[in-house]
Amino acid sequence: MTEEAQKKFEVPWLFLLGLLFLGLKFFGVVSWPWLWVLAPFWLPFAFLAAALLMMAMVLGIQGITDADARTALN
Repeated sequence: MTEEAQKKFEVPWLFLLGLLFLGLKFFGVVSWPWLWVLAPFWLPFAFLAAALLMMAMVLGIQGITDADARTALN
């Protein structure tokens, strides 16, 4: 078999969950707010943004304390 024949089509599970939630909302099965119906689409980006923000804060605090330590030595 060639490499291309071995590749399979994969759909991320969060995308499928989002489609399921949209279908449930569309057909009136659930009465959730749109915020939570669309959560599988936006939540991963929110977690990524929060992690990057925390890393920036830690690195910023570390940089400030390193700078303070260097000025204290002089």
